Amino acid sequence: MKMNVKKFVVMAEAVLQKVVPTFTVKLVADPDDSETFFAYVFCVPDGSEREVKDRLYAVIEEKLDDSEFCVIPSVTNLTMTAEFYPQYLRDPSPTSAIPS
Repeated sequence: MKMNVKKFVVMAEAVLQKVVPTFTVKLVADPDDSETFFAYVFCVPDGSEREVKDRLYAVIEEKLDDSEFCVIPSVTNLTMTAEFYPQYLRDPSPTSAIPS
């Protein structure tokens, strides 16, 4: 049985948020593929991106791979966030920094 997209997003965000509780995790649908989501995480300390991404991938593999949806982490460090997504530094919602 196919999982409702909204339920999946809520569940996946909660699972991923537990992995990186100090950062906001927001799933955003891929505009080209309705079964793929990007897990946006901004303001990660410089040099910690790989560690955060690896932790997210491990939980995705362990807890989310059985779903029909694909989740891809997108981790941006603090320097890149400040340079390319400065509005995210003021706004706690990662989607505010994602160009539409």
